[in-house]
Amino acid sequence: MRRSSKLIIVLLFIITSFVAGTLIGYLGTHRVGYYISNQTNVHNLIRLIAENVSSIRGLKFSTPPEAVLIDSSTALSTWGDEVPKDALILNDVFKMTLLSDLSYDVTESFRKLIGLWLAASSGNTIYVVHDLLNVNDPLTYRVLAHELTHVLQNQHFKLPTPRTLDEALAIKSLVEGDADLTADIYVGLLNLSNLSKVTKIQPEDPYIAIQLAPYVFGEEFVRYLYDIGGWGLVNNAYVVVPKSMKYIMFPEKYIINEPIETIDLPRPMECDILYEGALGPAYIYVLISRYLNESLALKLSSDWLGDKVIYYVCNESKELMWIIKLASNEGAANLYNLLNEIAVTMGGRRYDDYLHIDGPGNLLKVSIQVERNLIKLHSKLLSNPK
Repeated sequence: MRRSSKLIIVLLFIITSFVAGTLIGYLGTHRVGYYISNQTNVHNLIRLIAENVSSIRGLKFSTPPEAVLIDSSTALSTWGDEVPKDALILNDVFKMTLLSDLSYDVTESFRKLIGLWLAASSGNTIYVVHDLLNVNDPLTYRVLAHELTHVLQNQHFKLPTPRTLDEALAIKSLVEGDADLTADIYVGLLNLSNLSKVTKIQPEDPYIAIQLAPYVFGEEFVRYLYDIGGWGLVNNAYVVVPKSMKYIMFPEKYIINEPIETIDLPRPMECDILYEGALGPAYIYVLISRYLNESLALKLSSDWLGDKVIYYVCNESKELMWIIKLASNEGAANLYNLLNEIAVTMGGRRYDDYLHIDGPGNLLKVSIQVERNLIKLHSKLLSNPK
C-alpha cells in the first residue's frame, strides 16, 4: 500500500498565524531608557502611529488595532518551546541538499529566531515585547509602523495558502516588503534615519538565512512596484500574487510575467512522502552564498527556471530527489561543479557512484548528475551506519 503524509512546508510556517516583526534591530546592544510597561502608553503610541501608517498606505483600519504586552521570556516559552514538525523535516532537507552540515540542529536556530522578536502581529492584535522596546528609541516607531501595516494587510487583503517553500517565501516577501517600505516612509517623515533593519542574510545559519530572505529581498521588490506604479501596483500584487522568489529577487520578471517551468519528478511508490515541492532560487542563493559568494549566488539564482524536490522515507531509509532546471547548459555545468565542490568541502569521498559524507551518527550519500541544463541530485541519509 502506498503511504502518503504529504506536508506542505513553508518557512514562515513556523508561525503561520504570526507575522514576525523586525527580526534584527539591536540584538546584542545595551540600551538605557524607559521601556514600554504600561498598556495605556502602548495604546496611545499605537493610535498615533496607526493614523500615520493609514495615511501613508492609503488604507483605513476597519477595526482599531489592539495591543498586548508580553515579556521576552514569555514570547520564547510560548512560541519557541516546541519546534514544529515541519521545521524538523526541513532540518533533514537542508542536510540532504548540502545546505547544512550533518551536525546542524534546527532547534537552536528556531529558538534564536523567536528570541529576536521585538513585536509581532496576529490578525488585529499587535504583541509588544515590552522589555525590549524602548519608548525613547526611534527603532520602536519603525517596528510598530511595520506591525501596523501587517494589521492593515490582514484587514484588506486575502492571500492564498502557499503550496511550496518557494511560494511561501515569495508571499512572505510581498507582505514583509510592504511593511518595511511603509515603515521606512514613516520614519523618514519623522526625520529618523540609520535605523537597523535586515539587509543581508546570515549564510552561516541555514534556517535563519532562509527566514531572512523575504526581508532581504522583499522591500526592494515592493519599492520597485511602488516606484513605477505607486501603492496601486503594490495592492495589485495581492491579487496577482508573486508565487516564486524568482519574481521577488528579479522584479522585472514579475512585471513581464516570465513563466516558471514545471519540473516532472516521479513520486516513489510505497513510500511516505514527507515533502514535495519547489525550493526555489532563494534556496539556491542561500546555498551558494554559504560556501562561496553572494554575487555568484545571485547569478545562478537568476538562471533558475524551475525545480522540484521530493523527500521521502522508504523502508526506514530517508531519501531525497532534487531536479533543478537552469537557463543554459553552461549554468547547469557551473552549478554541478559547485555542488560537487561543496560536497568535497564537507568531507565527501567518492565511492560506488556516490559521495559519502560522514557526520555525528549519520552518513550522507549524495549522487549529483548534470544532463544539459538539468541538475539531478539524489541523496540518502543513513542513521548510525555500521
